[in-house]
Amino acid sequence: MEPPQDVDAFRDGNPTNHTTAEAYHNGVPDAEKYFQGFYKCKGMSCCQGLPGTMYFIPCCGGCCLWGIWGILGLPCPALSCVTFCMCKEGTHYITQKAGITTGDLFVVDSKKKTLAYYSMGAHDEPSCYCVK
Repeated sequence: MEPPQDVDAFRDGNPTNHTTAEAYHNGVPDAEKYFQGFYKCKGMSCCQGLPGTMYFIPCCGGCCLWGIWGILGLPCPALSCVTFCMCKEGTHYITQKAGITTGDLFVVDSKKKTLAYYSMGAHDEPSCYCVK
């Protein structure tokens, strides 16, 4: 099954909304394989002038996903307080606070291995994009 072709707007540099991202993600075969390894990210660095990075490590048999922040590809001890764990829900991962979902991480482009994080309440466009 091929994923929907809704990524054309994303590849042209336009934001992809939560609904489109979720529909695309649900059509990606073996989406779980994208949630591991090193990614370069936009929109998530504390220092916007430097490229942010994230290293995703599946844990607990795949039911959790650790995200370790970095700058210029190196883990950053100053950001260790914001290293986070996401929980698996279906084929994607979510962030939670006190059992309430606060964000979603989806595959938004399987060819370019791109993930997008959507904060709850801000579904028009993602908080950040991460490219492998």
